[in-house]
Amino acid sequence: MKKAVIFDMDGVLIDSEPIYMYHTILFFQQFGIQLEDKEVRKLAGSSNAHGWEMMASWWKEEITPNEMKTLYEVSEPKDAFFYSDIANPYVKYVLNHLCQEDFQLAIASSSPMNAITDMVEECQLKGYFNLLVTGMDFAASKPNPEIYLSTMERLKVTPEETIVVEDSHYGIEAGKKAGATVIALKDERFYPDQSECDYLVNDLLEAYLLIQKLKE
Repeated sequence: MKKAVIFDMDGVLIDSEPIYMYHTILFFQQFGIQLEDKEVRKLAGSSNAHGWEMMASWWKEEITPNEMKTLYEVSEPKDAFFYSDIANPYVKYVLNHLCQEDFQLAIASSSPMNAITDMVEECQLKGYFNLLVTGMDFAASKPNPEIYLSTMERLKVTPEETIVVEDSHYGIEAGKKAGATVIALKDERFYPDQSECDYLVNDLLEAYLLIQKLKE
């Protein structure tokens, strides 16, 4: 019997990847650096640390990932967007029904905890999740399964009792390595390899309907 559903955040609960990429392109343009779309797409699904490493490699002179992070955060406009504006369709409907059916729910995201809590607050999702987990608390990011194994342990569920909802190749691989059943939201914009997932769906509503079939 399935008892828990663990959601990734970016690309699953919110459609944030296009916004992040647009802001990245604008940031580099301020400094006279033109990025190719195919390069920026590599950020989709990457860990926070790996993302800063990639951005540092695109800079016009040698710079550390941490220096890149500082420069970007200083330059980024405040309140550049609201998470509530980019929530994926059916989020509240699906979470509300899963809660009514006594599923344990968690977010396990590579994003920093402040981003996760801001998203939960702005999208009015407080009260739905038993647990919020950031990948920044672990030595290795997805595709390492540690974040999912730790989340399951804290929820006191087994991999056989757990469904992971992901979108990126790294996230899918992490969920599979952790032994969970992995549902992936189809992504035809950033070309992730989603072939390792157990099920591929178009949106969260379709994921929920699939969970109904899998829960027993």
